[in-house]
Amino acid sequence: MNQNKAQCFFCNPYDYQTHSKIENGIVENEFSPDSTWGFRLHSRRQDYLRAVYIEKHTFVERTTDPFGNSTELERVTYNQIDFQVSVKPPHLLIFKPPINYRKLINQLAQLADYTIAIENKNVNLLRWLELLENKNLKGTVIKANIHPINYDNYTTGKLSLASSVDLREKIDKLLSGNSFTIKNLKIVFKNSESIPDVELYRNGKIIFSRPTDKMNFEVFYDAFCKLAINLEL
Repeated sequence: MNQNKAQCFFCNPYDYQTHSKIENGIVENEFSPDSTWGFRLHSRRQDYLRAVYIEKHTFVERTTDPFGNSTELERVTYNQIDFQVSVKPPHLLIFKPPINYRKLINQLAQLADYTIAIENKNVNLLRWLELLENKNLKGTVIKANIHPINYDNYTTGKLSLASSVDLREKIDKLLSGNSFTIKNLKIVFKNSESIPDVELYRNGKIIFSRPTDKMNFEVFYDAFCKLAINLEL
């Protein structure tokens, strides 16, 4: 699986009927040379499909030579977003998500007749790591971004930590007695050569340091889903 980043989303509600609406809409809106937007279906099963959302952008580029002569050239660019939808959570996975994927979200909601809400859910990153370690993936936290930290009713702050040893004990010592939110962690798995270094974000973003296979992704987002669905925040 030539992917190193994914973003998890949940759809409420999401069932086979909703999935069928989205699948039919993707097939009916196949991207063509004359399209300004559309989909390309890669693969599908009864409860799963993987596709690409494509947007075509056409613009005119004007250049002026040293003699004042103007030339116009038509340029065409394509934005492509690789994603999957599934009856099984997470219902939507966006691979290598761009900065802005709102149009894809809106199109999928429209295909479902706006009967679903597509949302992120935030989880406790240390709990996420605990679930991974329950699967014998022993991780070492080497970076942490913590924001906000609420020291009292008047004072907040942020903290970035980096270390060659596990930071969890240090976080406990530095922030004991304060409420805080860990925004993201960087983790290395020294006992597993098949698992690359990974950054985990509390909203379900997973970034591996190098491409990895689908099985590795599934272990991480399955653990995320367990927390998100049970609302163990």
